[in-house]
Amino acid sequence: MRLLKSNKLFLKLYLSYAIMFIVPLAVVGVLVYGKMLATLEQETRDYSMATLQGASEVMDMRIRELDDQAYQLSQNRNIANFMNNEMNEGPLKIWKMKEIVQDLSIYQLPNNLLDTSGVFFFKNNIVLTQNSSYETDYFYRYISRYKDIPYEEWLEQLKGLKGRELWPSAVMNNEGSVPRSYITYLRSLPIERSEHLAVFFALIDEEMIWSLLGRSELARNSYLGIVDSKGRMITAPKQEQSAPQIRYEDVLKVEDGYYSFQEGKDRYTVMHASSDVVDWTYFFITPEKVLLNKMASVRAIFVAVMLICLLAGIALSYFLSKRSYTPLQNIVRFIRRNRADAKDGDVEYETIFNTIRDAFTENKELEQKFNSQLPNLKTHFLQRLLKQQYAGGTQSERELADLYGLRFPFRSYHVAALNMDDFGKFGSHTRDKAFARFAVSNIAEELLSSLGSAYAVELEEGMLALIVNTEHSDSDEEHSQAEHLWKELQSYCREQLGMTISIGIGRGCGELIDIGGSFNEAISALHYGLIRESGGITQYSHIGEHVNTIYYPMDKERQLMNCVKAGDEGNALRLLDEIYRLNIVERQLPVAMVNCLVYSLMSTTFNILDELHLDYTDYFDQDMSKWMDKGQAEDTQARFKYIATTLEGICGTVVERKADSGKTLHEDVLDHIHRHYANEGLSLSLVAEQFRISPTYLSRMFKEGTGYTFADYINRYRIAQGKQLLKEGTMSISEVAEASGFMSANTFIRVFKKYESVTPGQYKESHAGATQS
Repeated sequence: MRLLKSNKLFLKLYLSYAIMFIVPLAVVGVLVYGKMLATLEQETRDYSMATLQGASEVMDMRIRELDDQAYQLSQNRNIANFMNNEMNEGPLKIWKMKEIVQDLSIYQLPNNLLDTSGVFFFKNNIVLTQNSSYETDYFYRYISRYKDIPYEEWLEQLKGLKGRELWPSAVMNNEGSVPRSYITYLRSLPIERSEHLAVFFALIDEEMIWSLLGRSELARNSYLGIVDSKGRMITAPKQEQSAPQIRYEDVLKVEDGYYSFQEGKDRYTVMHASSDVVDWTYFFITPEKVLLNKMASVRAIFVAVMLICLLAGIALSYFLSKRSYTPLQNIVRFIRRNRADAKDGDVEYETIFNTIRDAFTENKELEQKFNSQLPNLKTHFLQRLLKQQYAGGTQSERELADLYGLRFPFRSYHVAALNMDDFGKFGSHTRDKAFARFAVSNIAEELLSSLGSAYAVELEEGMLALIVNTEHSDSDEEHSQAEHLWKELQSYCREQLGMTISIGIGRGCGELIDIGGSFNEAISALHYGLIRESGGITQYSHIGEHVNTIYYPMDKERQLMNCVKAGDEGNALRLLDEIYRLNIVERQLPVAMVNCLVYSLMSTTFNILDELHLDYTDYFDQDMSKWMDKGQAEDTQARFKYIATTLEGICGTVVERKADSGKTLHEDVLDHIHRHYANEGLSLSLVAEQFRISPTYLSRMFKEGTGYTFADYINRYRIAQGKQLLKEGTMSISEVAEASGFMSANTFIRVFKKYESVTPGQYKESHAGATQS
């Protein structure tokens, strides 16, 4: 307070903040208070009416659903046959009842108001529900025993039923269970015939009906009930207060939903809503003092809130005034005293300053990190483009290229593959080779950028790919300029770096996502050029003029290598025979091209030996050169036979290796399946990948070791686990399906029935019955 008296600036700030808070508060209080009290009573009544109408609509919908279900049951062939014919005890009757129980479970509604529903068949004296079948007297005694209705009277009323009836709430005192009150829905069957053969029934839980009306304070202090058109009480919840004396016939005559009456010193308001489906009326009987008390409490709360807001506004005004004044006071004191060491610095301003400074620093660090990783991101993106691993469309690829700072301004692309035949001055150390690739990449990008844009991508050791984007890929002038630049690149590397470079160039394409094809052509051209000579430039289009009749594509080479590494001698020799037939018999290659093909096959054989870590001297004779240097066409068959003999030996070694580890592998695979059977994604390819073997080999090994196919074994094991869970009886069918590794309950039911000849529900029910007995 001393601060208010001594400082005018602070006082002005304080008054400004106080007016800013108090004036709007006063205006709101005056305008809102009267309107709030005026509408509160109407809103309370409207809320009660909305609650009643909502409950009525929900009940109408549920009763319509029951009518529809009764109609569907009446049209069901199994039910119609069973209620028209009296059947003797025996397997046929049991089978018919099981079919009806299954049908009832299909027709069962997702209705949370229902407790039990089913059909009472007069001729067979049987009650069937969606879960089981019962003798009539057993059903009455343990499932639906009315406290005030004897069995004979109950049976007589059912048999005398015509059409649809809704019995008022009655207590069911079943043996072995807590008594509960239910409203009984009844419908005679068949619906479209006058003959009465069966009754469809449903027990509606009284507690669930009243839960629709909520548990508000107004509902707790009101008397609730449902009456029919005759003024009979259908049901009413248990309440502490007694109901006032009222003629329900008078309530039903009021059309606007409200009715007031006086009883003694108290006045009551009756609110009601009628059903559109049945002759029911839902009502609240609320003492008016309850409404007044509700408004009085709201009035007191409003005044208290206004006072609290006023006090809070005064306190907040003082706090904000002091907070705004403190930095000004420090500035004034600094100016007057002309001192640099001002006291009590402003912590809030300092915090804001530090936060902004730290944010700028952190943003700069993140930008630096992104820029440091940008070369790796560019390389990864370009490698995936070359391998055709993007499938998002041309637009998405261009957006990613722009994000990584890759510019492709033109619509024409082609790819070149560069192989460093030797590293010249750089040496053979890994670090030196990396530096050599870096140098060649930068030189190539700089030279080829004169055509448009060019980006180099490192492949395996000693190889690069260069993506060139030009304006016109098929013009003679551009072809000539490009060829000149490739030769200039070779000349520079040879003279300045002492390196020999071979280049293969693919054909052009019109879309960024299609450069994978140009890349594959460049690799093919490079391989062909390396066979001819080192340090050459090979155009894929030129290969097609002379030697494109050789049939030995990269995918066929990979298939041959995979077969040999898997020990699959038959398929390996079949592939070799196919290559021989297509190239030697059908295409009749010249001797020079046969030599190229044989060199390629021998190269493939050496690659296989290298990947399997085998010594080539164990498989090749010392006179191997005599087979490779043959120049006569008649020796071609002998050379292929020599290669086939070598591949047979390698396959034999692989088979011997597998025989030693086969037993352990088989046991490991079974253990893996037993531990991961609950994984719905478990598959032959996934397990094969886990153990680094081919799916074909795993499938054959599994069949030989267990006598079952892979899928059959997993299904049998999962069904065995599911049966154990069903016997325990603590889980639903869906939960058992998920725990057993099936993708859905439907799949589980289908597979279970295939192996066990019964559904999971029947299996669970039979074992549950055995457990009870």
